[in-house]
Amino acid sequence: MKSLVYCTCLFLFHFDCASLLSVRVLKPQPSKTGIEGALLVAPGAYITGEAYEPLGLQIGASCDFRLWVVLLVDFFDNIVNPPQLEGAVTKARQALTDAGFSNSSPVFLAGHSLGGTMVAMYGQKNPDLTGVLLYAAYLTKGNKLKDYPVPVMTLSGDLDGLTRITRVMDTYMELHEDVLSDPTAKFRTPVIVMEGLNHGQFASGTMPPNVATHDLPPDVTNATAYQKIARYTCSFISNTIANNTSSQQVLYEGYNSTGRIMEPLERIKALDTNKDSTSHWTETAQGFVVGLRNKSQILVKGTEVGQVVQFEFLSPKTEVQNSALNIVTYSHITYPFDPFDVTLDPLSPIQIQAKLVTQDRARNAFPAGQYFAGNLTCKDINELSVLAAFRNSSDTARLRYTKRGRRIYLNPDQSIGNTVLWQASEIEIQDLKEGLHVLSKKYSVSFNPQQASSTGLLYCTLLSPFRAMEWIYVDSLRIKS
Repeated sequence: MKSLVYCTCLFLFHFDCASLLSVRVLKPQPSKTGIEGALLVAPGAYITGEAYEPLGLQIGASCDFRLWVVLLVDFFDNIVNPPQLEGAVTKARQALTDAGFSNSSPVFLAGHSLGGTMVAMYGQKNPDLTGVLLYAAYLTKGNKLKDYPVPVMTLSGDLDGLTRITRVMDTYMELHEDVLSDPTAKFRTPVIVMEGLNHGQFASGTMPPNVATHDLPPDVTNATAYQKIARYTCSFISNTIANNTSSQQVLYEGYNSTGRIMEPLERIKALDTNKDSTSHWTETAQGFVVGLRNKSQILVKGTEVGQVVQFEFLSPKTEVQNSALNIVTYSHITYPFDPFDVTLDPLSPIQIQAKLVTQDRARNAFPAGQYFAGNLTCKDINELSVLAAFRNSSDTARLRYTKRGRRIYLNPDQSIGNTVLWQASEIEIQDLKEGLHVLSKKYSVSFNPQQASSTGLLYCTLLSPFRAMEWIYVDSLRIKS
């Protein structure tokens, strides 16, 4: 998302912020009867308000009640900001009244992309709204769904290249936890991901450069996208106003289908981001490196992730207990630094620094075991990471990746001469036109029976399976010039 531009009325320029604002009212069809409501729509950055007219018309036609749709247009530099949004909402309410809308009828406010971020902030301070809809947007970190003052819907597409599915997953998992204690949360604060839609399909026309550069090619037409958005929009508004069963069924279906979309991503993310604060992928990798045929003969235990000061002084351990080989591994995961909760770049771990023991050391400690041949490299482990990500992806994600995704290229390991330099090293990941190039940094020490506790080491900067899966689902599908 672009940096926010606030409209400030300075005497130097004698500039009137409110003078820029205008609205376009789309009246409900005369045949519509029953309950009445209004939906105000704020645009995304550098997208005109008029670009949402096709969606607004589809929403008005799809709702089985009288819904007025008001497009907020003519923002300063085509960016919605808090002072202007407040003025635009006031102007929209007046335009509705002038057109015959009842002042006592419910009013909802929707915002797309950065406009959604501004709408979310507005809704926090203006609980007189009946509800808020976040199109390809989300409540930023620190703002809980269950604490939001009015009903709020989070609605996006799974091919959104700016509002990543991996970020919306966090909001969905928050909702999932809320539903465990309050089943009605799925109706009050629904989080729904629609299959086949991208970021720009909430609007129409030519997208601004930021969207055109980062968005993914959609699987559905704009017309189909508008129908899907309208279906969930109408159901959310209808249920919020009238609490009806038919709307709840649509929202429940959206909740379940989103859960199915999110499940593979959540499962792989949990390998490294979990309540145990342990890299389960490092444990799995250690099992592959040792290569014991009988899996019951090996127990790998990972240590707590993130203790950087201790991590550089620690070395993996091996011992035999109860006729089994016990190994303790150490790992540290580096996550992206994202203080503003922006989702243009990958959200998965940058790397896993893993300290492992080699098969030769395992054979010496546990000679009774039967082993697969060979010692694996860091590159070999990365291949297993990519394979795990691909196999655990949804059928839809695998098909997209196979047909049009840019591939992952794993380069031979770069050897580092000592532990201090390895500790300071970082995996090299380059997103190039032909695909993702990955190069791991390796520190290894051959096994010496005379120095068993300090040799037979394989230290790797590894590709996280979740980073590989995020590439499969999102970044590989982006057309890169």
